[in-house]
Amino acid sequence: MGLTATTLKLSEEKRHLLKTLAAFEKKTMSEIIDEMIERYSEEHKATLEVLSHPDWVEAIKRGEEEIKRGQVVNWDKIKHGYLED
Repeated sequence: MGLTATTLKLSEEKRHLLKTLAAFEKKTMSEIIDEMIERYSEEHKATLEVLSHPDWVEAIKRGEEEIKRGQVVNWDKIKHGYLED
């Protein structure tokens, strides 16, 4: 995959930290940022998987709205096989 130039705005403190890390690791700042993105995306793989399925996202939103309206079922009742209407 080819590389493309991107502008990144950082505080001076974070830029200094990035520059220090890159020097310590004997890498470019771009390499450090690339590794950070790889790690971050790996940590959030499950979230990315959900977001890649719009129907799942919609189902989650509907579920959150039902919870807000109090339309919930007690887990103990489900677990023990009985529900009250």
